Amino acid sequence: MLAFKPSKIIKGFTKPDIQNTDECVAVYPLPVEITSQIPYEIYECFIQFLKDDVIALRACSLVCRGWKQNFQPVLFRLLLRPRSVTNPRFKFKDKVQCAVIHEPTKTVLYGTDQGMYWSNLDHPEDSPVKVMVFLNIKQVDIMTLNGQVFVILLANGCLYKSPLDALDPSRASMANPGVQAWPSDMEFYAVGKVSDVEVIAVLPQGILPSMRYDDHVFFILPPHILTVIFQHYSVSHPTSSLYFLKRRIVAIHPMSGFSVISLRDMTSVIIPDSSVPEFKFTKSAKALAMAAVDDHFILCFDKFAFYVDQQTKRMNDTLITWCHTPHQVVFHRSYILAFSTESLEIRRLRTGALHQLIHRKFRLLSGPTSSRVVVMRDDGRIFALKK
Repeated sequence: MLAFKPSKIIKGFTKPDIQNTDECVAVYPLPVEITSQIPYEIYECFIQFLKDDVIALRACSLVCRGWKQNFQPVLFRLLLRPRSVTNPRFKFKDKVQCAVIHEPTKTVLYGTDQGMYWSNLDHPEDSPVKVMVFLNIKQVDIMTLNGQVFVILLANGCLYKSPLDALDPSRASMANPGVQAWPSDMEFYAVGKVSDVEVIAVLPQGILPSMRYDDHVFFILPPHILTVIFQHYSVSHPTSSLYFLKRRIVAIHPMSGFSVISLRDMTSVIIPDSSVPEFKFTKSAKALAMAAVDDHFILCFDKFAFYVDQQTKRMNDTLITWCHTPHQVVFHRSYILAFSTESLEIRRLRTGALHQLIHRKFRLLSGPTSSRVVVMRDDGRIFALKK
């Protein structure tokens, strides 16, 4: 047994309540000087025996540093089931800024500061191929218009649309064929559905005329006016991002919270209302993301997260506090993924309970509503998290 009986009880230890036991012995892990010398084959035996036990794996990863480096990767694979989408020997020379996966064709697209790269999810051993030349690609997504699949990308403030099949490396050329450009000076965009029709929401940087370009495009115009096929809604707070949430669109206001706008009647509500005494503590926090959880919502800020009901009332006194300050938050299956410069924090979506803390730097590449979450590890490897 890899443990020892301490000469004294360490502060903070809680004596277990075991029935029919006259004496309880506090057992503590061996020091790292000893565990670091354990052969890796012993760890493999433990991992093989505990490969499906999340609770046991999590406990093993907290024993000491020697155990953490062996058990955390196994727990990470079990929880999120990541799949490497690039050859481990391949390193991007360009800075990868975004990525998206098209499931039907197993196509992976990477947006970099120097162009667009294409690869196949079923052939990660093949190096990605550059298929488009655009500078500073900040966003990339895929949508279907009239039965045809298009790639939507934002590069240098300009929005472009190109047929997905035109990016096939066997046919694509560096001249960017089939690319259609929409108005310039865009901040960001989001792809979603309104009445089963895919649309694009865009926030321009400059003043654009309030007009409809086609039935699939609408705009948030400065001073933050949302145009949906000649319908308007005013958002009075500076907006950093937006995405679709069921039949709503969520606009993220870093310093004031979230605007939840109904796409049926264009009514909206600000969550949380910082003028209400119970939400005053949110004034100094930066809004990051929100999601629907059953019949209520979770609001994630850089300092904490909490739940509200459909009437925007706080549900209980539960306040989720992060281990490190996140700068990105995304929701994957039943988990919350919080990305910080120190770690990747994984929590349960319904309870907020900490499930795993990975002390490595990950960067989110995919959008908040993408079907697959794509992340880049600090060593340059890119992973797609399965549904």
